[in-house]
Amino acid sequence: MTNACAPLNNVLPVERRSIPAPIEIDARVKAELFDMHVAIDRKVSWLSALPALFVGIWALQSGRPILAAISAGLLCLAIVLNLLVLPHLQAETNKHARRKWDGLMLSDFLNGVFWGGAMLPVAPDIGTSVEASFVCMFIIVTMSLTAVTNRADQRALCVTLAGFTIALVPQTVYYFNVLGPIPLIATLLLVPSLILIGRALHKQIRNMVRTRIVNEHLSGELAKALRKAQYLSERDSLTGLLNRRAFEVRALEHQGVGVHALILIDLDHFKQINDTFGHSVGDEVLKNTAELIEQRLRLNGRGHETASAAARWGGEEFILFLPECPEADAVRIAEDIRRDLQNSKLQGCPKTLSVTGSVGISWWAHGHTLAQAINHADEAMYSAKVAGRNQVFVHRETASRPVMEAVRRAGSQR
Repeated sequence: MTNACAPLNNVLPVERRSIPAPIEIDARVKAELFDMHVAIDRKVSWLSALPALFVGIWALQSGRPILAAISAGLLCLAIVLNLLVLPHLQAETNKHARRKWDGLMLSDFLNGVFWGGAMLPVAPDIGTSVEASFVCMFIIVTMSLTAVTNRADQRALCVTLAGFTIALVPQTVYYFNVLGPIPLIATLLLVPSLILIGRALHKQIRNMVRTRIVNEHLSGELAKALRKAQYLSERDSLTGLLNRRAFEVRALEHQGVGVHALILIDLDHFKQINDTFGHSVGDEVLKNTAELIEQRLRLNGRGHETASAAARWGGEEFILFLPECPEADAVRIAEDIRRDLQNSKLQGCPKTLSVTGSVGISWWAHGHTLAQAINHADEAMYSAKVAGRNQVFVHRETASRPVMEAVRRAGSQR
């Protein structure tokens, strides 16, 4: 037997978890923002292929085959980036987080360079060619939208704009005599403006993600607290078995379906145990009895995962509900529990302590109420008491009589 006099810390198997540390929340926020960033980059990378397509068409119309070939190569690069690089980054495991971020930053930088470089072929013709002006406007507008969309990570925004600036500013300087000062001034003002807008949006979306993660965690904690409260409302605080109300609810779920066994166990001379050894020892006897009952039910395939139920009925009384249990099985389980009680040795308790129980069995079928079946089990248990205690009696419609006379005689305690 287990040490019944040691405190039973597992009577209430309810999971206890504290609110996660801020570091854990920040890690989840960062991971989610990274996934959002990759998902956005996959869409933006397809969008970035459009300037190469427009430049290629414009180059073919202008009779510039070399530029058209370069545009086709850039278009292929954008397709490869979307189909191979970004999905690989999204599928990486957490232990490669630094490599994931480095690869993503490189992808964003090259994306910015690509957008800025796409302006180079059309820059000399801006103002004289409608196609060139359209490509230029498309690049500026879509680059601005891309920078604002890339708000999930502030560093990615800065890296993308850095690549764009590095590729675009030298062009505005080189073609200063053709374009004038306005493109250079607009480029220098565009980048910090986009950074300020992106920073504000990044802070907003980060707070939204953080709030949602915290709310999800608090919802989970509330659900666990409700499960714990429900568990405690159904349990006896000392033994961890079902209380009377929860037992009746569990049993009434099977009312009118089949024939069910009820086993009522009353510890013999329990008041004498309290008076002789103290109430603390008496409490440990009750805990040990509850543990013994649950163990015996598990050994007979009627543990917590089944519809069977065990409860502390009151004081030193325990009751078992065995749905659709054959008579032979119910008798065997009752006799095993009686024998286990008689042979139990509680470590740390006085050697003179002896624990036995009187057991009554009844049957609950259609046409009888649960209260009637429990009264019949109580009558059978009382007959076992009268016959000398430490015995198993079963209730019959005509009378209560011993189940196993040989066991009754061998186990009688007068």
